[in-house]
Amino acid sequence: DQLVESASTDVNDRDLRNYLKTLSKKELISLIDQFAPDSFRRHISNRSASVEAASATVEKVSKKINKLFLDEELLWSPADMEHALVKQFKKLDGLGDKQADSIGKLILEVIREINSAQDQGYLYYSYHDQVFEDDELNQQARALIKSMPLDIRTAFLQELEDELKDSSYDTFTGILDQLSELFTAGEQKPLKNIFLTSLEQSDFRNAEGIYTTIASILNEKEKGHVLKHIGLMSSSLALKYAEFCEQKGAISKALEVLVQSKKTHDYWSNKASVLIEQLRLSAKSGNLNLSLALEVLKEKPTKEMLELAASYLPSESEKLEEVVKDQNGYEFLAYLEAVGRLEEAVQVVLNDKSIWEESKFSFFKKYKKKFPNEAGEYFRKRIDENLQYTGNTYYHNIKDTLKALKVIDSVGAREATESIKREYKRRRNLVAMLERL
Repeated sequence: DQLVESASTDVNDRDLRNYLKTLSKKELISLIDQFAPDSFRRHISNRSASVEAASATVEKVSKKINKLFLDEELLWSPADMEHALVKQFKKLDGLGDKQADSIGKLILEVIREINSAQDQGYLYYSYHDQVFEDDELNQQARALIKSMPLDIRTAFLQELEDELKDSSYDTFTGILDQLSELFTAGEQKPLKNIFLTSLEQSDFRNAEGIYTTIASILNEKEKGHVLKHIGLMSSSLALKYAEFCEQKGAISKALEVLVQSKKTHDYWSNKASVLIEQLRLSAKSGNLNLSLALEVLKEKPTKEMLELAASYLPSESEKLEEVVKDQNGYEFLAYLEAVGRLEEAVQVVLNDKSIWEESKFSFFKKYKKKFPNEAGEYFRKRIDENLQYTGNTYYHNIKDTLKALKVIDSVGAREATESIKREYKRRRNLVAMLERL
């Protein structure tokens, strides 16, 4: 596939493979010898290299990389530096199973050198505001990591996560994106065994990515065992742990997990989700208090959350509504509409300055027959405000507002239309639009 991919820029892959299947072994060897790119030849050569030769290659690449970080021109050229590093990483292709430890150390060393260079102000080209990009380098690093033996790879990923956590930059964080892609489907079972054993020995620092990779093959006992060890490492894991506890009927334990998760360093990234789940489980257990409901609404002042909280604590609905009213007028308006309290909604529309003009117009268009006086007053005010400006956007606003006014006050709308056509006759686009009313 590696060879086919490099040779099939404008050719259908399926047609190419079908053709290759018709060739003899001798013909295939001839084609490979003639067209194989250097990267393919290097990969094959490295795979068959002796331990001594593999070690020599890694050492040579390491020395070359050290020289790159002494090159002032490269240090001031982020794109060229990445290209040079990628070129060296490619020379290690096929050596992952022979020199995994050395390659891992080299990757960590490159990360440290990049961070050090950035600390010193290098790898930034101010003229084009160009910074060090790591996409291609990450891709090459991930390929090298994936070729490592499973046990070494798993241990190295922990070292890598520790290194990245101590970094002041986002560079190389992409290596750990989609962690499951660094393992094949056939590696799930041995990875699970390594994971379970490691949990007993020490903290498994990239546990969330590994757990996601093997969750589908964990039985209920194993899943509970894992979540007991790692469930408080992050808020997203705490949510999974709480869900597991709830499924087992242990709601009080689920609530305990969520409360404890508030103390984790990344709690704020999922604060709303944790609070909402705590609210739901507290209500389910019959131990919901007002302070928690208020905390949820302050974090997520939405119509849906207010409806949920009010359904749990109907006697406290006034206090709950006040939070959303103060923090998000638009959501409070939507809530009042949903529960049919339209008289109150009218006052919110008229008095809450945080609600956008288009939302106010939409409200009065929708309820103009129910509140003709308030709607008529609003429509006339909107027309006057838009007449202060020129341009088709304002003219369309005037036309649409006159159409809405016409439904509840046909005489007033007709008089306003004729007055505008007389007083603003030089605004030809506006007059033309009003002719079609």
